[in-house]
Amino acid sequence: MVHSAIIQSVDLNEGVIRYLQSTDEAPLNERGVHESLIYFNPAHPELSLGDPSLVWTQARYPSFPGEMASAFSDDGERYRAFGGGRVVRLRALAAPIQKINQGR
Repeated sequence: MVHSAIIQSVDLNEGVIRYLQSTDEAPLNERGVHESLIYFNPAHPELSLGDPSLVWTQARYPSFPGEMASAFSDDGERYRAFGGGRVVRLRALAAPIQKINQGR
């Protein structure tokens, strides 16, 4: 595993995915656990996370002055470079999610 993130929410009306992550390839004030966003066209919710039309807001920089720059400009470029990733739903959340969905 290279990186883990947790999807906090997906807004299909606005075209926004919020995810929580911790990265060290960021300025010091953006290190540690923080929220990042991915913007997509809500008319096309079927697009994969690897689609180049998605806008990933988390830029990647050296953590400290003098460190080597990241090979990637943002999380989307990094995600696509590694051939995408695997999105999994935590088994422990399956029952609560099903219960929530039944209440709709």
